Amino acid sequence: MEIKAKVTEVYDWICDTPGREKHLVGGAGSGKSYATAQYILLNRFLSGHKILVLRKTMPSLKMTALQLLKDLVTEYQLPAKLNKADYTYSSKINKGFINFTGLDDPEKIKSGEFTTIWVEEATDLTLEDYRQLKLRLGRATDDAEIIFTYNPISAMHWLK
Repeated sequence: MEIKAKVTEVYDWICDTPGREKHLVGGAGSGKSYATAQYILLNRFLSGHKILVLRKTMPSLKMTALQLLKDLVTEYQLPAKLNKADYTYSSKINKGFINFTGLDDPEKIKSGEFTTIWVEEATDLTLEDYRQLKLRLGRATDDAEIIFTYNPISAMHWLK
């Protein structure tokens, strides 16, 4: 499936940077969330990955990353269906899915395993939340990754 999408240098950086963890740090309007959303859809979802997108709370996720991804799915006319009962996009062409959740209760993700995790506003998470996420990241695949997007933070924060 060919999608015509204008991508940015941030998008290219995500695609070209190896490793299981990627940190995108920048202020409001820097393009980190938009580029990550494009990457999630164009490089991971369309390739059949199991994706988790989260913030600390579901209400904040609905207003940000979930809405951004919904807008891009519509703009790109992707073969995807959103189940509003459990906030999961499923692909109509492969086994890919995107699960959206708040991490206000880490028990919500304990039974899942994902090949891609996007943590929007990662500074809201605790170190224990981070440890739980690492356990959910696919261990049987070499291309599993977790992407953190956040604003600049104190040198004392656990993400540093």
